Amino acid sequence: MSEMISQITDLGKIQMIAGDSQTFDIEILPDDESVEKSMVGYDCYFQLSPIGQENVLVFSRLCELKQGSITTFFITLSNADTDDLFGSFTLKIVLVDPLGRKLKKARGTFNILKDEDGVV
Repeated sequence: MSEMISQITDLGKIQMIAGDSQTFDIEILPDDESVEKSMVGYDCYFQLSPIGQENVLVFSRLCELKQGSITTFFITLSNADTDDLFGSFTLKIVLVDPLGRKLKKARGTFNILKDEDGVV
């Protein structure tokens, strides 16, 4: 069985244009006993849910541990990832430790805006 740890970092508001690509670095700092100093062996997920419906995932992607780092993951959202998404979502950064326990580490609002001018 998985458990969620409630010590959550507030990411505030993040936004991007639908159809654009963007890379995000996610540094996990050992702020309590639930997280080791090294993230080697952990999985990190970047998840989007409709506001108010955190149990409904519209996007979930495994992040990669940045080469040469033991605490920083990264994810690149491609044009195809965001092309069909529009609106405000709850963004969650979820860690899964080597024992399979889930640790929700960060939460914020992720706004995906349409490019009204059609500029590519």
